[in-house]
Amino acid sequence: MCRNHHIDQSNAISIIYSMMPNGKVSQKTVIRILASLGHGKTKASLFIQNALLKWIIMVYDFLDGYEELNQLYGVILHYIGFITLRRYLCHILILITRRNNVKAFRIEKLLEIQNQTPNDQSIFALLQLYKSYYPDIVVTKFLKIHDKLFDHPNKPWLDKVIALQESSSNKINKNYDIPRFEVMDHFYRGFKRQKLRNFSIPEIRTFSSKKESYTTEEIRTKQDLVEYIDNVEFPGQLASILDTFLHQNLLILRCPEFAIERLSFWLEAKLILDLKENSNDAYINHILEYLEKFTYVFKETLSPIDRFLNILLQSWDGIKYRESLFNLLIHIPIKSEKDITMILSYLTKPQWLTDLNYCIDLLNFFSQLTRQWVIKYIRLINKNGTYWKLSSNDNILSDPFNSILFLLENIDHLCINILLLYKSDMRIHNSVLLFYELLLDLIVEEKLPNIILPSSHIIYQCFFSGNGMSLSRICGLIVGYKAAFDQHEKNEVKSPYHRDIVDYFNSFVMDFCNCLWRNRAFNKQDKNALGCQLSEEVVMTLKSIAEVQGIFFGSIFSITHGTVFAHWSAETLKDLEDESPNIIKRHVGPVSNTSLKRWAEEGGLNISLNDFRILVLNKINKKNYNGVYDFLYSSMASLKERRTSEINIS
Repeated sequence: MCRNHHIDQSNAISIIYSMMPNGKVSQKTVIRILASLGHGKTKASLFIQNALLKWIIMVYDFLDGYEELNQLYGVILHYIGFITLRRYLCHILILITRRNNVKAFRIEKLLEIQNQTPNDQSIFALLQLYKSYYPDIVVTKFLKIHDKLFDHPNKPWLDKVIALQESSSNKINKNYDIPRFEVMDHFYRGFKRQKLRNFSIPEIRTFSSKKESYTTEEIRTKQDLVEYIDNVEFPGQLASILDTFLHQNLLILRCPEFAIERLSFWLEAKLILDLKENSNDAYINHILEYLEKFTYVFKETLSPIDRFLNILLQSWDGIKYRESLFNLLIHIPIKSEKDITMILSYLTKPQWLTDLNYCIDLLNFFSQLTRQWVIKYIRLINKNGTYWKLSSNDNILSDPFNSILFLLENIDHLCINILLLYKSDMRIHNSVLLFYELLLDLIVEEKLPNIILPSSHIIYQCFFSGNGMSLSRICGLIVGYKAAFDQHEKNEVKSPYHRDIVDYFNSFVMDFCNCLWRNRAFNKQDKNALGCQLSEEVVMTLKSIAEVQGIFFGSIFSITHGTVFAHWSAETLKDLEDESPNIIKRHVGPVSNTSLKRWAEEGGLNISLNDFRILVLNKINKKNYNGVYDFLYSSMASLKERRTSEINIS
């Protein structure tokens, strides 16, 4: 393609666009194209040369390096006099220009070309880039540049290349998260205020740069950020860097004392004013999407964002922009009890709790909020991290952990109310259990001073839900809390109510053991047993119903008789009998100590009840109901002794 050939132009263009890289593109390929520019008998037509320059831009993000290309800066600029090639040559120059490339003779050449072709947008854009490095440059002619002038020239082609490389076994380490075609937006998208749809952001401009310094505009890649971070000059409008993830990292890594105050001042004026002047749903959604990206980097909302959210929540209907709003609220700083109560009043309106999906989203939100608050609390007491830097924390609470406890208490009440509305919905059970599993992990991993247990209603609701997922996971949760208590004992971490909460916790352990293993459901005679906190009247009523049906009341929730695991019990019995060809009579079930003895005497399977239950427990564990297995083996002394013993079957 670089030489004179007899292929017609349409076919030549098709061939060029068919050159899709399956890996890194060598810089030597680009050099070969640049070396073939200009007029000559052996050179391709200017039309083909222009297409090849366009191809260089198309593969720019896939090059194996940029050092050799930068060394050819003067060569590229030399051919800028060719009007046919000028647009894509300017595009390449804009991509590779650094401060050291801006020379007086090059400025003179560009100004001369601009005088000859005053309406050339490409030359004007390149001059504006030069001017961003050296503001003293005087540009006499100003143009409005087309928004798409320096976008990627063929985005469908780029999508195909990315798909090709992702499907290829020869994958390369791509850097798509910060494409150069987007990082340079502030130079050539019309040189006006940047906009996120209708939410305008100031343009990046550095006015106080020195020769030895590096401007924010020059930070285009992660490598630039790492190499020049100590010498970067912040732009005149600090808020202008908030629209790019790369520049936001600069603010975090090099956060001068004035930065947060300036950002807060700008956001305060901008958000409140925009909310008053333009409160339509689409615009607010755009603001939230922008603030969500910005806050995701900082991991905490600034004070103006807090106040903006507070105003927004007062009129929120629970439906619009829910995802963005929750993603922002996750990062609010630890609040006082008064503020927590106010936020809860906005988010837990009774009419909204009738929406199942809203309840699931709300519980997931509170899970993430709890995680963020605990992490902030740990960083605060350890004086670690960036928590102290944000102006939203000028008035740090005297005892932030009390606020966390207050939040957890209210979430617990919320879980109770939601479970009452959706007693048997597995998605609700899953969200509630996810919250307490996360809380348990935080208690253990972050060594919180208090162990916060779920309410008894939540524990028993999950235990008696009738589905194996909830039953197994609540048992697993109890095992986890048992380990947490053991850790607190070893670390000698004791709160004023330590003994009371241990006894309260042990009541769950004993009640679960009585129901699942000991065939003493709702018994209150054992130490710490509370009969699942049912009144004597209710227990007697249930017992009389069981007797009428001819069912032994004590075993109705056991692993051999309960509705959740009765199927696995029957399957275990069938497997044992299938493996014992000498038996004369098969057991009709359900299994009990008495029935097993009677069937053994009549030529049936000869196995003790304890041995059979251990096999059922193993079956349950294989079916991934690990919580029940772990709970019983960690709680029943008789099972601990039998773990390694052999089971006798005849």
